[in-house]
Amino acid sequence: MRRMSIEKKRRLHGLLFMSPWIIGLLLFWLYPLVYSLVMSLNKIVIQAEDLVWTFIGFANYNDIMLKDTGFWDQWIPFFMKSVFMIPIIILFSIISALFLNQKFPGRGLFRAVFFLPVLFTTGGVIISLLTANSGGGVGAVGTTNTLTLEFLQDQNLRAFIQTNFDARLSNTIIDILNSFVIILWYSGVQTVLLLAGLQSISPSVYEAATIDGANGWERLWKITLPGLVPFILIVAVYSVVDQFTMPSNPMMGLISRNMYETTRGMGYASAMGWIYVAFIMFLLAIIFLVFRKAFVQKVR
Repeated sequence: MRRMSIEKKRRLHGLLFMSPWIIGLLLFWLYPLVYSLVMSLNKIVIQAEDLVWTFIGFANYNDIMLKDTGFWDQWIPFFMKSVFMIPIIILFSIISALFLNQKFPGRGLFRAVFFLPVLFTTGGVIISLLTANSGGGVGAVGTTNTLTLEFLQDQNLRAFIQTNFDARLSNTIIDILNSFVIILWYSGVQTVLLLAGLQSISPSVYEAATIDGANGWERLWKITLPGLVPFILIVAVYSVVDQFTMPSNPMMGLISRNMYETTRGMGYASAMGWIYVAFIMFLLAIIFLVFRKAFVQKVR
């Protein structure tokens, strides 16, 4: 019997190690993905013992895009809020990482404190904060699913924003300010990733720049930020996915509600989910396109 070559053995061992992930990918990701796509092309009625499928093609997509005003009433404000919040989260994460990368007493404790909210947001604590109605200080308003800041009510900032900005834009700005505590809470993972990026930059590069006469501001723009470009891309992608799947996401609730409505059903909700995913993929494509130009400039 012919013996297996070392190269084939290595490939086989690699496949064996990867097999649990491959099986999980096929069963728990690819199969549900294809199944939901098929559902979106059908009208599905729930009966006592089974689901009745009726193929209707792209009718669900047409109804959502052209007839369902409720979808756009939920999507447009949420999208505008997310487009503003994601850069704020990334900027705050960069500033936090730059601060935590400095040498000062108690640096390890500060790093733990910055990452501590991540442990809370993975459980039911953040959901309680989003839905509770404490009514004072940094309280939560259950009807809007956001943590409100008291200074918006104490001062005339809300009236100033509403007077000087378009109605839809002013509502977005106020909503972001109300959610600023949540923005801080959702920056922990990003800060850790950017901190790892900062530590991957060789100190000898900074030493050489200092010898050449570069000041701190020049080192930041010429060395630090260019070196962080790959990590900022990772943080941007993570922030988009995290923002569009957070517990207070109104679109997730809208899809869930439509799933069990008798006039719409699972097929309609699946089509709505695919449209939602298409918007997210479009946003991610823009991010990759922007960072692709940054990578090209960095190489040059």
